[in-house]
Amino acid sequence: MRQEIDTLMEYIQKCKSMVVITGAGISTKAGIPDFRSQNGIYRQGGVNETLFHIEAFREDPATFYKTFAPLYTSILNAQPTYTHHFLKRLEELGRLKTIITQNIDGLHHKAGSKNVIEIHGHLRQWDCLECRASYDTSEEIEKHVQKGEIPRCVACGGVLKPHVVFFGEYVMGLEKAMQAVQTADLLVVLGSSLVVYPVAGLPGYREEESHFVIINREPTPLDEEAEIVIHEDMDEVLKHLGFL
Repeated sequence: MRQEIDTLMEYIQKCKSMVVITGAGISTKAGIPDFRSQNGIYRQGGVNETLFHIEAFREDPATFYKTFAPLYTSILNAQPTYTHHFLKRLEELGRLKTIITQNIDGLHHKAGSKNVIEIHGHLRQWDCLECRASYDTSEEIEKHVQKGEIPRCVACGGVLKPHVVFFGEYVMGLEKAMQAVQTADLLVVLGSSLVVYPVAGLPGYREEESHFVIINREPTPLDEEAEIVIHEDMDEVLKHLGFL
């Protein structure tokens, strides 16, 4: 791994427009489970992708919120990991231009990163399915969701949906994410299995001369396309690079 670390360090030092795609793997050390690993959410009894489909939510929001409550509590209590702080530091140094994240946990914002595209949305806003009113997260909403209860719209009593992308909905900021990848001279994927589209297709928009790096615990479908592939603990790999 030493050679890969040295090469990645060289890429970072020389790059002028670094873009990072982050997935659930960067937040597991913060106590937030990922979805597809051996200990992921989808390996838990009775939990599968159907729960996170928009039609299932519309038909049975009570089941969603009951199942979502433990994950939501984990997210509220989570603090940024070494990886989150590492990326914030690269942004401060002018190396990192854009973070494209699949995560809804908001940890990049907690760490202080500025240019973050939350392509699957976030939990700082809640939207009424009936009257389309939107609300910032409040103690009242947090209390209901942590109890596994349905949060309700103050205006009409309708069901509030978290401002996140469910299966069957369009992702947010896709065009902006594509443009960021197209202008990158270094594209690094951190903690993503690269199996969920359209995010899994974003590396295909990079320029031919740009460098492509994947750091993820488990293999991804795009490993063969990357110049550097490291299947190790995210935080430990990045600690070898310094910067913090």
